[in-house]
Amino acid sequence: MDARNGLLTPIDIVKLWLRKFFRLAPAYYMMWILIWTCTSRVGSGPLWHLAEINTKTCSTDWLPTLYMAGNIWPEQMDPYSGCYQMAWPLQVDM
Repeated sequence: MDARNGLLTPIDIVKLWLRKFFRLAPAYYMMWILIWTCTSRVGSGPLWHLAEINTKTCSTDWLPTLYMAGNIWPEQMDPYSGCYQMAWPLQVDM
């Protein structure tokens, strides 16, 4: 990006955001789909109930994950609930 006089224009900010989105989105969505589909079909063990909580809540709370906004919406999230928790640091931060 070319900042004029050290300032970014709104168009430059949109370009930066789109470039970041298109760089991260393919890997993000492929891992989310893989984890969502495979986790619900395999596994057992002493901590498996935590993965089951994640897959149950993922069927209803998938929208924030789709928009990569899982760390800002919903405002209060219980541990091991939501969808695709390991991607939380990659998502939008406001």
